[in-house]
Amino acid sequence: WILHKRTHGLTSKVEAETFARSADHNFEREVQLGTTETPFVSHREGEGERLEILPLLEDWATNPHSTHRVSALLGSFGSGKTTTTQLLAQRLGTKYRADKHSTLPIYMDLRRLVGLVEPGQSTANLELGHLLKVSLNSTIQHELNENHLVEFLRSTNCTILFEGLDEVGTRIGISATSSLFRQLLEIVPKRAWEAD
Repeated sequence: WILHKRTHGLTSKVEAETFARSADHNFEREVQLGTTETPFVSHREGEGERLEILPLLEDWATNPHSTHRVSALLGSFGSGKTTTTQLLAQRLGTKYRADKHSTLPIYMDLRRLVGLVEPGQSTANLELGHLLKVSLNSTIQHELNENHLVEFLRSTNCTILFEGLDEVGTRIGISATSSLFRQLLEIVPKRAWEAD
């Protein structure tokens, strides 16, 4: 998701710095070391023209005129979705540290929710701020207030990268995953949906 309104409050600056500082913690070792292969995309997996995907995703994430607020990266097991998402977060983090006016990457690993939600259980009884905080890097969770997290994400120029929705879905079921996805979409401010 790309949100274009900026906040200038002290809390927001502290939270933004917290996210920027932790941008690539807990990423795959190859991503941290810069030894991954260049990820490519094609219209059908393994078929047709292959394009480098990172420039396309980076353009989507940083283009304020993009009309696609939500995007999904699809592929089979082991096709590089996690690596690609982490590389995008790393690239955006590097840009953000150099220019605080660029989009702030927020990497959320939804696989961290697995112990929180039982198979078939809806997430509707869990606060959105709590779900988001649990999905963040564990090294920064204690620094963030879950009551302010949702508003921070709604009011900050950021790209939120959710990782692992498919893996959570296989554990909690289709209905609970649909509920979780709808809940996560609440991050996008109503005025942004109306503007689209």
